[in-house]
Amino acid sequence: MASVRYGTCGPFATAAIRTRLRLPGTTRLVLRTSMAGSVGRSNTPAQLDAFGIDAADTKAQMWESMDIIVKAFTQETVSHEGQFWNIPVPVPMTPKPLQYPHPPLSIAATSVESITQAANKGLGVMAMDHYTDWDTVKAHADAYHQNIQSPTNPITSVVNNSLGFLCLPAYCDETDEKAHAVGGPGALEFAQALQFLYAPMAKKSADYAYFNDVTQFADKVNDLEFSWKRPPR
Repeated sequence: MASVRYGTCGPFATAAIRTRLRLPGTTRLVLRTSMAGSVGRSNTPAQLDAFGIDAADTKAQMWESMDIIVKAFTQETVSHEGQFWNIPVPVPMTPKPLQYPHPPLSIAATSVESITQAANKGLGVMAMDHYTDWDTVKAHADAYHQNIQSPTNPITSVVNNSLGFLCLPAYCDETDEKAHAVGGPGALEFAQALQFLYAPMAKKSADYAYFNDVTQFADKVNDLEFSWKRPPR
């Protein structure tokens, strides 16, 4: 049996919530496959500015969205009164997912604070390999594992003890020289993109202040040797 992951990263609109809530149950029934779901709060100016979203609101929006999703999966009818969205009249969400009480739920996270919050809510986390160093990766993993064992504020009865790190970019070859020649240009493009996408986010809200980390590498975005030697091997 195949598995499918669904997710959304960025500001929710009420209509988008309804669409995505219908997706898991329908897909599960049609494809007879298992599902896993995740949400994220966006981490680039383009994603927020396109919808006129205040960066200071994204974390609260993400958590409120997850609350609505859990209600829709676990209750016969859904109503909600929150800071960002209201569902004043109870409405059904059909079809329900075949996975009981709902598919495994996770968030995308790039800070220790968000990872710790997710663990305390009993949720899985998809994190980055991180652009600084492996000590940061270890700190993220430790924060998750220390809190997921006994969540202090679970939002669902099912704890999803799942932590993954997305590795961007990555290229393997027979020798370091070949890896540099083929994968090097893409790695440098990614380093340059971090400065363009993430550095401005640190100025938008205190919630994104940790993105200031990328500025310490601003003068190294064209230095492949620096990027290659920095992580432990």
